[in-house]
Amino acid sequence: MKIALTKIASQIAKSLSLKHCRHIAYKMITHNGFKMIIGLCTEPDCYSPQEFSVHTFIQALYVPFPAEDLSLGERIVSWDRTDLEGALSLIQECYERLPSDSISTVIEMLNTHQLSYYGSICNKYEFLAYSYIAINHYDYATIYLNKIVAFEKDKNREWYEDQIIRAKSLLNLIESNNWKQIRELLLTWQKETMASLKLLE
Repeated sequence: MKIALTKIASQIAKSLSLKHCRHIAYKMITHNGFKMIIGLCTEPDCYSPQEFSVHTFIQALYVPFPAEDLSLGERIVSWDRTDLEGALSLIQECYERLPSDSISTVIEMLNTHQLSYYGSICNKYEFLAYSYIAINHYDYATIYLNKIVAFEKDKNREWYEDQIIRAKSLLNLIESNNWKQIRELLLTWQKETMASLKLLE
């Protein structure tokens, strides 16, 4: 019998002792109140409705995004929806390769190419800048925020308008040592992202 994606995600979560929300199974790591999810996202296979695929993914919830962001992670091969049991061992093996202890470890693995980022370079800079803020490394955050602002000179500047505006705002706050407002801003974005994903606190 064909299994619904939310049911597949639920069974994956149960098998790996993860949380479950709709079509994702995930673990949440927190540092100073800032949250990141290490998860698995189930999707219909684009070539066969009888099959499903799973993506490993890491998403920083304090980076504004209206849906699951699969930029940081890998697609695992597809399976027939009737054969979840046969898929679980490989899903577990792929999940266990992900960092699961801290935001700092995720940053380190991304910077040393142990994790692949498939989104735009501007989005990667935003992920790194905000993650450095989350662990109070404002010097490194500033480097990446300035890289984002540099996209003002890009011929496709309008694609990065939101990121540029956010980066400028954060740079101004860092320059004025307004750490409280920086924290409040990222936590506001985090709350909005969690609401979009329908994740519980």
